[in-house]
Amino acid sequence: MDPTTDPIDGSLERLESLYEELDLPAMAKEIERLRELDPDLPEADLWEARLKFHQGDHDAAAHCLDRLTAEFGDDPEVLSWQAIVAEFLGDFDVSDELYERAHAADDSYSRPLRLSEEQAQDLLKNVLNALPQDVRQALANVPIQLQPLPSDKGLDPFLLGLFRGLPFPEEGVQTPAGLPNRIEIYQRNIERDCESEEDLVLQLKITLLHEIGHHLGWDEDELIERGLG
Repeated sequence: MDPTTDPIDGSLERLESLYEELDLPAMAKEIERLRELDPDLPEADLWEARLKFHQGDHDAAAHCLDRLTAEFGDDPEVLSWQAIVAEFLGDFDVSDELYERAHAADDSYSRPLRLSEEQAQDLLKNVLNALPQDVRQALANVPIQLQPLPSDKGLDPFLLGLFRGLPFPEEGVQTPAGLPNRIEIYQRNIERDCESEEDLVLQLKITLLHEIGHHLGWDEDELIERGLG
């Protein structure tokens, strides 16, 4: 690093890099260092909110963000993170209002498109109906569950979908009791990731096909070869 770099700028650059790697313990240490450099630095609260969010402590993340809003008002980045944290606290109406405020403050922050559960289920059904018969048969006993967000603390909170269980070719292996195969699709993460209705429909399809591939034991190349990629 350039020795003339400001220590605070250097610390913020390290946090960006550590966040890309999701190295949470190293992030915690760097945030402490940043607070030592400047105890009143707003960026330290924002980084701590991100850290707490990824640690699954959504109440602590919300507290950090509320402090920032109280001091600085409608900063779009803070509002956007407040919206995400509110989602994971189950406050969906509050979350959508915060996304609107972030967009009003800076229109580069998008407002997620929302599908009703019925619309999303219909889209999933259309994707399934378009699959080859042998694939549909392999999925006959695999529930496809539409959920708002991942609920397990150990999962990436921004995950779009997840296959739980043993891949189809391994089903002869004894499956642990109480752990049947299933596919979970996380609707609000998909909605947040898309900027148009076309993007949303495509991402929903891609996510479902990706998780079906995991169930069938296919890699990305095999999905493409079978026309499912």
